Amino acid sequence: MQTLRSFPTAARWLVLLATAACVLVIGIRRPLYDWDIIGYVASAYQLDGHSGQDLLGRTFKDIRSDVDAETFRTLTEGGDQRAVRDYRKTVASDPVALSQQIPFYSIRVIYVGLIRAVGRLGPSYSQASTLVSAVSGALAVLVLGRILVVAGVHVALLPLVALASGFAELARSSAPDALALFFALLCALALLKGSAMSLVFAAVLPATRTDFLLVSLLVLCVEFVRGRKVPALISMAAAFVVYVVVNKSSGNYGWTTLITLSEVSLLAYPAELTHGPSVPEYVKIYAFGLFNFVSSIQFMIYLLAAYPLYFQLKKNGARLSLGFGKFLLKMGRRDGGLVALYFVPVLYAVGHIVLFPHYEPRYFVFSVTLVSVWILSRARSQVFRRPSQTRKVETAAQAEGVDVGLGAAGVGPRMRTRPVREPTPTAWLSNRVQFGRRSTRLTATGSLQPGASGLSPPPLGRGAA
Repeated sequence: MQTLRSFPTAARWLVLLATAACVLVIGIRRPLYDWDIIGYVASAYQLDGHSGQDLLGRTFKDIRSDVDAETFRTLTEGGDQRAVRDYRKTVASDPVALSQQIPFYSIRVIYVGLIRAVGRLGPSYSQASTLVSAVSGALAVLVLGRILVVAGVHVALLPLVALASGFAELARSSAPDALALFFALLCALALLKGSAMSLVFAAVLPATRTDFLLVSLLVLCVEFVRGRKVPALISMAAAFVVYVVVNKSSGNYGWTTLITLSEVSLLAYPAELTHGPSVPEYVKIYAFGLFNFVSSIQFMIYLLAAYPLYFQLKKNGARLSLGFGKFLLKMGRRDGGLVALYFVPVLYAVGHIVLFPHYEPRYFVFSVTLVSVWILSRARSQVFRRPSQTRKVETAAQAEGVDVGLGAAGVGPRMRTRPVREPTPTAWLSNRVQFGRRSTRLTATGSLQPGASGLSPPPLGRGAA
């Protein structure tokens, strides 16, 4: 595989900017206009002071001006099932039903704030929602490009990683997923580089998506283990404060209402919900959620990552009998790539599906992206070689004084020459002494052999006999 250094700088920038432009154009020219656009546009107008019938009229007038007639009909009365059609008709006609949907969307405070800010520049709120998502997706591509460079992955693979992971789909949606992806990748990049900016990004993440509090906690746990104990605790407290304030200020209904709306039945009036799912319904929800997750393409990427992970752990001497938790703590301090590109995203995916067993691919784009980068970074290192090949490479490297271990970020090969040692006062007494480019042999008495360079040996150090 061609190395980054042999790839022209201009070509790297061309690939980076072309990929970002592609995601931006796709997001702007081919927006999805899914049903979430109603909730975010209504949230923006509610913050402007509108309510009741006025809020209902402004929301759907805004959306009608930006979409075609068929799309508008689908948003207000379409659907594959009768329950979906009845739900959409109720929300589109009853201002009470619309206002009760807003707490599900107003908790994305940064996204809604950006919609309002862009809307004040001229576009409608529905157009602003697509613009914010498209720009966020393009910015996420730029951050991903930097992550690839730090991880030692060829920048030519950027379009493959970005588009295959789902960046374009997030850029097309009227939802905060692309914006949250951008901030989460910034946090992962800071963690990968060992920068203290990860503390700042982790504190802000819950304001982009409240479920990204899990990413914040994982990142801050790593920073705590690395030695930034007090700053990590302060940032963790700030992330919790942001999470609580956002939920309280938006009037969020809580986990039970959200899981009922997502998995049991659509609620046109969620504020009137009096009880959550029954135990059999919970079992069914988890069973279907886990099945959908395990049968997805994204899960196959996690399984593929288990192969290089096995060799990585074996190489670093992981032994469950010695305490796998201690090993993770050790790797948290030493191997930034394994932690930032594998353990944090995988633990986030596991935690998300356990805490909220509703599978949608957009929830896991962040996780799959980083795991894909880690797989590619391992593909160009010795972990994919057979053990015999690895031993030959390591033996040859040791003979040449080269360290083929992990780089500064814990990913990719690192080339380090053998350190030059200062000569000791008695170094000249060895069997062979180096003088310039010529070497001479010493006799048993320490004198130079005939025909030698004639140079005198270096003087003995202080205290020599």
